[in-house]
Amino acid sequence: MLLAIYLLASQAAWAQCPNDNTPANSIPDDLTCSIGIQQIGFGIHGGRYLTVNVVNGNTYTFETCGLSDPGFDTEMTLYKESDGSLLGHNDDDCGTDSRVTFAATFTGVVRVLIDVSGCGSNSAETGVAASCVAPPPCEIMSFSFANIGPCNDNGTPNNDTDDFFEVDVDVLFSNTNQSAVLDLNGSDIVSGVSGLTPVPIGVNLTHTFNAVKMRADGIITEFQSSITVFVGPIPVILCSLPGTGPSVNSCSNGGPPPCEIIGFSFNNIGPCNDN
Repeated sequence: MLLAIYLLASQAAWAQCPNDNTPANSIPDDLTCSIGIQQIGFGIHGGRYLTVNVVNGNTYTFETCGLSDPGFDTEMTLYKESDGSLLGHNDDDCGTDSRVTFAATFTGVVRVLIDVSGCGSNSAETGVAASCVAPPPCEIMSFSFANIGPCNDNGTPNNDTDDFFEVDVDVLFSNTNQSAVLDLNGSDIVSGVSGLTPVPIGVNLTHTFNAVKMRADGIITEFQSSITVFVGPIPVILCSLPGTGPSVNSCSNGGPPPCEIIGFSFNNIGPCNDN
């Protein structure tokens, strides 16, 4: 029995605190990622919580580091307001103060619970600081290839300059801009890419450009993919990534050259003339 009580007490001391604190603010705080650390709580007692608006994709840090009264050993727990799911917990990340960092996978409200270490309440006070980091507007991470076709001589078996092959190109990317478009371009792309393709908002997304015609000349193909927004009629590239793709040998024989001087021969060699 004593062992069971000890284990329960140890779990309470080290696990996250229950979501049973009382609110310290009536309206959720907003954070601006571009201005760095912001103090969102002043004079917060143990046993209270703050609410903060968060945005999907941003990474948030909440802390009491250096902001608590002497002797106030803080413990911090984060919960999602809408369903009470646990988002993070920390005790003593910076001395006897606390710090929690989490990446938001939703847009909504977070509860930041402040307790005395061991999940208690008190009349001492602490401040709460917060910061956030927004993801880049977009990122193109990688390319992959499938269904690499054979060389096609384009109906000109004596002309190897227009040989091509077809391939499906998968582009892995992230996009946080509502009106962005994705494209694939480059001198080794013959045709098959239908202009600018609207892409959804999200992270680790894949778009497939099907049956892209690339030059078949036995050399590794080169291209570039970009995510672009339009400011009025003007395209602005937000991010881009160069890539290299498969190589397929030419299938035309090249044909005869347009002309060729092969050699010389001599006849009727006359005597010298002193002019």
